[in-house]
Amino acid sequence: MLGILILLQLMASLTQDSLGNIVSSVNSRNMNVGERIAFYSGLFIGTQYKLGPLGEGEGNPPDTDPLFDFSKVDCVTFCEQVIALSMTRYDINDFLDILTHIRYRQGLVSFENRNHYSCLDWIPNNSWFCYNVTDKFHSPCTSLKIIDRDKFLSEHGFYAQTPVQPSIVEVSYIPQDYLGDIPDFLENGDLIMIATLKPGIDIAHWGFYIKEKNVFRHASMSRREVTDLDWDSFVSYIFSKNDFIGVSVVRIYETPFYYWREDGSEF
Repeated sequence: MLGILILLQLMASLTQDSLGNIVSSVNSRNMNVGERIAFYSGLFIGTQYKLGPLGEGEGNPPDTDPLFDFSKVDCVTFCEQVIALSMTRYDINDFLDILTHIRYRQGLVSFENRNHYSCLDWIPNNSWFCYNVTDKFHSPCTSLKIIDRDKFLSEHGFYAQTPVQPSIVEVSYIPQDYLGDIPDFLENGDLIMIATLKPGIDIAHWGFYIKEKNVFRHASMSRREVTDLDWDSFVSYIFSKNDFIGVSVVRIYETPFYYWREDGSEF
């Protein structure tokens, strides 16, 4: 079994063979999905924060950043890559196949098809491996947000051939006052998404709940790295921001359905 130090070194210099070694080692431990998310996310502790490090790759404007990058992450790409790693069973081809279906509608790589908005795009388009459990909590609230996709795309240099009217998206969230009570409700590896009053976006920030440590693990813009924040400090952080109103909770299925594969199963 590879040690953590060796795994970290392999992650820093990813090749097809090294990723195969990593996933083989992890899968030999018979971890559940929450344990795999906790493990892989832990390997990113200390990784540099950079806003928007991933794109559609060379030759695919307007965002030609690489399709994956373990050396630099923001809150979303940190979570997306960790989830993809947690579902990878074989090699880098398996990882990239899963990651592109997480990040893009129907796995079609383009800036327009990217799941830019958490509640409008990302959660519904990824129902093959995750589901929103916020409404299972006893006191959820709802916020309606207006999302102007065309405006967002044009601001980033992309102009859709067919204009799309602004959308209204419903954001279900657990309000601030109840956040101290929810660790018993949360499962290891749950996605925690911070709901916001800020216009034009549905979710402000992402991270994972790691149950063993009772922490919010995230790529922190202020700390400029991936770090852990104990739950009480996380709750205090939510209260310190005037535009933060609570959190949505998204849970990962133990067995995802790979809908684009012939039999819906693993690679």
